[in-house]
Formats: sequence, structure tokens, C-alpha cells
Amino acid sequence: MLHRYPDYRWLRGFNMIPSWGARIEQAWWDYDGGRFRAEAALALQANANCIRLWIEFTAWMADPERVQAAFMDAVAALDELNLLVIPCLFNRWHDLRYDYGGTYAEDLYRDLTPRLEYARELVAPLAGDQRILMWDLCNEPQLRDISDPIAGAELAWLSRVADTVRRAGAEQPVTIGTHQAGENMDVYAPLCDVLCCHPYGQTPAQLDEMLAVCAAVQRRHAKPMHSNETVPG
Repeated sequence: MLHRYPDYRWLRGFNMIPSWGARIEQAWWDYDGGRFRAEAALALQANANCIRLWIEFTAWMADPERVQAAFMDAVAALDELNLLVIPCLFNRWHDLRYDYGGTYAEDLYRDLTPRLEYARELVAPLAGDQRILMWDLCNEPQLRDISDPIAGAELAWLSRVADTVRRAGAEQPVTIGTHQAGENMDVYAPLCDVLCCHPYGQTPAQLDEMLAVCAAVQRRHAKPMHSNETVPG
């Protein structure tokens, strides 16, 4: 498997939201390759070697060919800077005041076929591409208690997304950008080749406690783990 490593401690990077992207859709509808390259280059000042790049079905569906071309150019731009890419295919984190867009709870009860088509079309051309470090199926699925009906719908949806990505031929690992809340990390671990955590500790003690939880999850599932979001303090 491409980029399947036993340890990801060497990984250093950022989530990239381009300056014109007030929402995920706008980031791709108004994509500017020159500006994207200039902004991505800033990551090199911090010795980054990877960028997590957010995209979403709602951006792609408006103009699949143009948005896909923009996404492929962004991958090429990051490669020019020797930055690996973690595409994040869906977003389930939402802000109550200034929302960034993505997939909402009510979307989980719609016909999922178009969303699965999007995942397949985005992954297939890059399925064996060395520039892709791993596929992040979703940012922060909101499951906290598996008995919640919405949690069941979310798990069923991401199970189908994982199956679609693998059937599209993905040779890179699959991950899910899980936050630490309730059963979240454990429930989604079986869908992942590489586990993920978002330890947002507000103090050193809180961060240590969160990392201990992450280590326990990793031991239970015997899989490598990385963090693709964290801002301590």
C-alpha cells in the first residue's frame, strides 16, 4: 500500500483554507492557481511536508469538470513544493455563527448516490498517485453515542464512502478526521487504515490527558495513528 507507514511522527503540515474561501464551495468555485501556489508556499517556512486539502460534494456538484480540474491543479501545485496531500472529501464540523459548509445531518437521509459518485470520481484518477499521502473520508463526523439515530445514519454513510474509495482503487491509506468525543474514535477505527485524532487541549495537562486517550485507542486497534488537527492552548 502506498504511504502505509508504521509511524507518522515525521508528518508536519497544515490544513489549507485559501484566503478567498469563506466556505468550502467558494474555495473551489473561485480557485486561482497562482494565488493558491503563493499561499501554499508559506507552509515551507514552518518546514511542512504535507497539506490537508478540504473539498466537498457541494462544491463539485455545481461544475464537476471545472472543480475537478481545479483540485488536480492544487495537487500539482503542492507537489511542486514537495508537499504531500491529504484530501479531505467531506466535512461534518459546523459552526453555529460562521459555518464553513459541508455535509449536514439532514443530508445523511437523502439519496447518497451522488455523493458516492463524487467520491469515486475524485479518487479514481489519483488512486495510485504517490502525491496523495492518504484519503481523509470526513472531517469530524459528529457521532458521540452509537445509539443516536443520526449516529447510525452517519456511520452507514461513511461505511459506504470507505467502500467506494477502496473500490475506486485507492492504494493509499484511508483515515477519518475524528475528534475526541464519546465513542467517536473507536467506532470509526474499523473503517480506517490509519487512525486519526484531533487533540485540542487547552492546557498542557488537558493535552496530555487527550494524548493518553489517543494512545489507548491506538493500542486497542493496533493501527498507526496521526493527528491532522491540533492547536494546544
